[in-house]
Amino acid sequence: MKEAFEKLDDSARMHETARSLLRSYDYRAAVEQSQHSMELAIKAVYLAIEGRHPLEHDAHEKELQRLIRKLEFKTGYAETLRGDFARAGWITTMWRSSHNVSIYGFAGPQASAIFREKDAKMALDYSWEVYLTCRSVLDAIKRGEIVAREGGGEH
Repeated sequence: MKEAFEKLDDSARMHETARSLLRSYDYRAAVEQSQHSMELAIKAVYLAIEGRHPLEHDAHEKELQRLIRKLEFKTGYAETLRGDFARAGWITTMWRSSHNVSIYGFAGPQASAIFREKDAKMALDYSWEVYLTCRSVLDAIKRGEIVAREGGGEH
């Protein structure tokens, strides 16, 4: 669990970096850092449940769905996290394409010409939501309210 919480701390640091970049009007970099923050938060949950996380820059959608299906929510509070964590997975999947665009641009224009303030603000808001959700999930795992089903998640 220690490694999972350290990964989550990395997510929080990236979020704060994104916030600073937004304040300095570097919208492209703010989006990139926000996306990395989301990715690290999700990977923290992978670490807590499976002891490893995907090495790619994203948690592939099918792999993430498998992980969510693998979880058993043992209390009413933890059960409310099922939808929240699925939402965090969806948000992360939705923002995944921003990673490459924030580095390489899209259809010719450089990334700095594509991202606007509203994009950076949205990415920052979403990264904080994903962080908070993953923090709640890790806390519930630590308390034993969420566990991994043996052999679960395959469909």
